Amino acid sequence: MSAGPWDRGAGTPCLQAHTVRTLDASKAGVAVSTIVIGQNLGNALAPIGGSFFAESFGYEGMFCGMGVATLFIGMFLLVWNCLREKKAGLQ
Repeated sequence: MSAGPWDRGAGTPCLQAHTVRTLDASKAGVAVSTIVIGQNLGNALAPIGGSFFAESFGYEGMFCGMGVATLFIGMFLLVWNCLREKKAGLQ
């Protein structure tokens, strides 16, 4: 099952474009650099952490657990960002 454009590398340009659009020019470069550093760290550390989950719960449990965790973390961040923008008067 495919996740559409997200599993083909479209997520990074979307995150970077949103970052550049929401920040002024003086902060956008640092923010995009932080995104890239975070992705590199995630790519380096996730297999290490995933190996512990796979050993304990099997690969199916690991993938399902990470999917559920990603869903709930994403929902939390979406609501938090909407409330933050509403408070700042950006919407």
